[in-house]
Amino acid sequence: MVQWLKYFFGNFFNKKYAEQSAKRSYCNGLLSFLLAMILLLVLFATMAMAAFPAYYDNSQEFSAYYRGLFDGDNALSLSIVDGKADLTVAGNDSKKVINTYLDEQDKGMFSDGKYNLVVDVRDISALYNDCTVNYVNRSDKKKVIDYDKYMSLSDNEKRNYYVSVICGNEVLQIDEEKINTYVEFVAQNGSNNAKNKLNAFVADGKVAEENYGKVYELYFNARYNTKAPSMRDYYIDTYLATDSTGASVYNNYVVLLKDIALFSWRTDNGQSVSVSGYYGKTRLTVNGTDLENADKLVKNMYAANSEAVWINYFLYMTRAALTAAFAWVLIPLLFTVIGFICKSPSLGNFGGVFKTVGGFWLGAICPTVLWTVVASFLLNQTYVFYLGVALTLATMLVRTLIHYIPIAVTENKQYKAQQAKNDNA
Repeated sequence: MVQWLKYFFGNFFNKKYAEQSAKRSYCNGLLSFLLAMILLLVLFATMAMAAFPAYYDNSQEFSAYYRGLFDGDNALSLSIVDGKADLTVAGNDSKKVINTYLDEQDKGMFSDGKYNLVVDVRDISALYNDCTVNYVNRSDKKKVIDYDKYMSLSDNEKRNYYVSVICGNEVLQIDEEKINTYVEFVAQNGSNNAKNKLNAFVADGKVAEENYGKVYELYFNARYNTKAPSMRDYYIDTYLATDSTGASVYNNYVVLLKDIALFSWRTDNGQSVSVSGYYGKTRLTVNGTDLENADKLVKNMYAANSEAVWINYFLYMTRAALTAAFAWVLIPLLFTVIGFICKSPSLGNFGGVFKTVGGFWLGAICPTVLWTVVASFLLNQTYVFYLGVALTLATMLVRTLIHYIPIAVTENKQYKAQQAKNDNA
């Protein structure tokens, strides 16, 4: 057992142990690979969380804007209790909606020209978005039709289209006239399940106002076969949206909603940072006399959403592991071809090279550990991850070259010497 441990943890660093890999079990390489991937997952996720306070503390420009929202003539006062936020504006206690992107007056009061503020502390999960619904051709995205045109198509033609819900920034106003239209549509076109649910909301031909939202959901699903978007959906989908390259559409903002907050800013050295999450069990007040709670809100939210950080890195590492597994097959394959060309029996043995390369995985992450520990405090975490994975693969390749080049040279010389001996015989 002791000898195996020396081999397993020492083959990356010691030639004597590395030469044993070709004669040992494939399980050693597999175990080394799995341990390396798990350790990288732990490394990246842990360092991302450890580095966040440093990122935040190195964001003086953003901090000045963010803290300034709670101080001055138009100071905000934010109160979070049981995961729900309420907010007042100095001199205007009834103002519950702010959007410096869309309202010029809000922009003058709450934007510094770089950072923007969006606030909606109404019960936005129960408010529905006044959206537009179209149908988009799957093969020609420029071909867009409305509901009536879509319904006039044949079943085969309908398969060429998918529903597209475009949210606006206004709340859908539902009155009695609209609710009667919704009831009629569901009664005529809804599924049996939808009709049964509808009957529970209709009494003596009328729908109680508190059930308007439920009936609208039934109508929207029956008409478009998709979920009715709430104002909460609108804010999240809008400010967390990405473009075709994966870059964020919106940056540099503070978004405070009823049960969730979104933050995006750049550190003083230009690194992009974003935090989003539920208030959870957070209970605090942020105002001119409790400005430290503004910082506490962001840091606590990041810490509370550590599970999301782990899930995110797990998904990243899953893709990285597939890439690494491909490299694990490709490197031995290339070396095997080279082995046949240069007449090196050791390189020409695919199984032996595969096991040798596999044994190097655990040691190959050592430079990545050093890189991640240092770079996590200096660079964007996305760059840290991808460059870290690339460094692991590069280390693996270099270590393999260091191991096999002397072997290939020696065996090639032996082959040529044997050929010369045979020619002279």
